Amino acid sequence: MRIVSGEARGIGPSIARAALFAASGFYFLGYQAKRTAFDAGLLHQVRVDARVISIGNIVAGGTGKTPAVIHFARRFTNDGKKVAVLSRGYGRITPIDEPLAVSDFTKTRLSPRESGDEPYLIAEKLPGIPVVVCGNRVKGAHFTIERFQPDIILLDDGFQHRALARDEDIVTIDCSNPFGFGHLLPRGLLREPLSALARATCFLVTHADERDCTHAVAILRTVNPTARILKSAHRPVWLVRLNDGTKHVCDMLAGKKVLAFSGIGNPASFEQTLRRIGANIVRAIVFKDHHWYDAADMDRINEEAKRSGAEFMVTTAKDAVRLPAETRMSENLLGLEIEIELLEGNRECEQ
Repeated sequence: MRIVSGEARGIGPSIARAALFAASGFYFLGYQAKRTAFDAGLLHQVRVDARVISIGNIVAGGTGKTPAVIHFARRFTNDGKKVAVLSRGYGRITPIDEPLAVSDFTKTRLSPRESGDEPYLIAEKLPGIPVVVCGNRVKGAHFTIERFQPDIILLDDGFQHRALARDEDIVTIDCSNPFGFGHLLPRGLLREPLSALARATCFLVTHADERDCTHAVAILRTVNPTARILKSAHRPVWLVRLNDGTKHVCDMLAGKKVLAFSGIGNPASFEQTLRRIGANIVRAIVFKDHHWYDAADMDRINEEAKRSGAEFMVTTAKDAVRLPAETRMSENLLGLEIEIELLEGNRECEQ
């Protein structure tokens, strides 16, 4: 990240950036070939008998996509729609292209390892709303319709998966790093060129309360003059003791020494949220995105907490589902639950 952001200086990082830029050229060729195949009709989009709404992003890493899926699922359900969520299920141990119901109308059926961390978290947050995982989104959509007959399928992380036709493309844009340092992977974090944003029907600009998003919104308007734009904030709602599941107000961390640990796409945002609720972060440990913790990791975290004098160890709700059950015994181990709050245009992307 220090290299691709330009923060790392000197001849070594400069050479690395040049090599990554060359690699981005090959990435672009692959992207262009696939885009051309869809545009020429060589690859076909399949339309299914349900309204499909994709919630995705254009930047690798965390942009607030998971809480956005949860927000829209609740909103559509409250409007009387029958909703199901379809996700790939990154990092799960079950066959990628085999459709599986993580949850149904009554309960969660799979473990986090069987479903992937994000689908499991979505299922736990959305009781009564079916969640399905399948790497083949078309196959997954047919399974979802046959099994649950939804009015709406929310396609989690679906912007780049064009084989399944959709009625809406909601793209989450993180205001803290909206365009992935302006380069395609691996030189930057862009999954597609910015021109791909012309496919979007709606933009959800996240963390809009933390940064001035004027420039980012202007670029979005230039690329896509017609898409609706919403702005949102990430709001901490609860701290959950992971040993017993009890919920506590976030103010309990005010003035407390905290060790923060996470394995998510945007750990800096998580740490900033903790500071905003008054936590004094004395140590922060960052793991790779979607990291599955083991006993050795938790031993390290506990030792670092003792060494730094931390009164609490705090992680994200997404990380919490990846912790071994036997390591959640400490009453000072907490998970922070976050929800999205729309700041303006409350229902523009939801009609």
